[in-house]
Amino acid sequence: MIAIVLVGSGMVWLASPTKAESATPATPPASEAPAPQPPVILAPPLPASPAADKGRVALMIGGNRRWCTFPDDRPIRPPQRPGMPEKRNEVFTFGYRFTVSAVKRGQADTPLMLFESPVFRTATWLPAYKAGQVKKSGPKGPIVVPQDDRRSLKQPEPPMAPDTLVPRWQEEYRCVTLPERMDFDLDPGTYDIYLAFDVLSRAHSPDNPDWRILSVQGTALDQLGRHDEARRYYESALKIVPEEPSVLSNLGLSYVLSKDLPKAEETLRRAYGNAGADARVRQNLGLVVGLQGRFAEAETIVKADLPADEAAANVAYLKQMLSRKDNPNAGGKVPVASLNRPD
Repeated sequence: MIAIVLVGSGMVWLASPTKAESATPATPPASEAPAPQPPVILAPPLPASPAADKGRVALMIGGNRRWCTFPDDRPIRPPQRPGMPEKRNEVFTFGYRFTVSAVKRGQADTPLMLFESPVFRTATWLPAYKAGQVKKSGPKGPIVVPQDDRRSLKQPEPPMAPDTLVPRWQEEYRCVTLPERMDFDLDPGTYDIYLAFDVLSRAHSPDNPDWRILSVQGTALDQLGRHDEARRYYESALKIVPEEPSVLSNLGLSYVLSKDLPKAEETLRRAYGNAGADARVRQNLGLVVGLQGRFAEAETIVKADLPADEAAANVAYLKQMLSRKDNPNAGGKVPVASLNRPD
């Protein structure tokens, strides 16, 4: 499971009030939302040892392991005027994703995708009035300019409508930290390993939507508890790519979060029946079936067609997730295996 981890901790010591203080209770200060933290990429978990016919590759990442982008990270930008500083403040970069792939020597036509991170959003679209970019109308009446200065007079820009969508940069998400080590199980052989960051451009807009970004926006709303809004994003994505398993999986988990388990199972079975469904869809379906008390069926789903060690790991994970449902100290929310990000 891939996750974005927001790291933060703290401790508050409360002193016993004096008699004078206890006579007049103080008004508690208004709670402040925690400041957003830069995202961290976690290495995918693996069994303790590889399968009998596999070898394990350890990818070590040194240095500060931090990668950052800019508001304008276009590979090709308009040329700057001589002597003018380079401008990188206009927002064209809307997100990025980290990938690890491998090519086996002698099989260059069959690359292997080993890892894909979530899409980390660095910008979003907002109405101009919320972004503070509504321009006031120009001066009333004619502007008198001397004859010699008329050529240099710039045409005034038309005022921006309040509901015009403009990009807003999210500085706190522009950098991500990579793990120190990532392990992968591969067939014996010699491989070339490739690391890459794919930058999401401004091509995604309300007029030209990207289904992957719509799905990511849906998962963000689900994590905020705004499930009805999230499902509208998933439905929009499914209009572009009908029956896409990653979107259906996210939609199914949205129903899990609102405790509509029959609807969640129906949706996840649609995703599981798609040839493009990955292991996360299988795991999520098993979780939903188990949450409805059909553990034997759930165990069969998560073990299907897998090597013994991977099947055992999946069953152990399923038991762990289901045990949280019956643990009163685990909180009232339904446990969720993962909120899929599009591949």
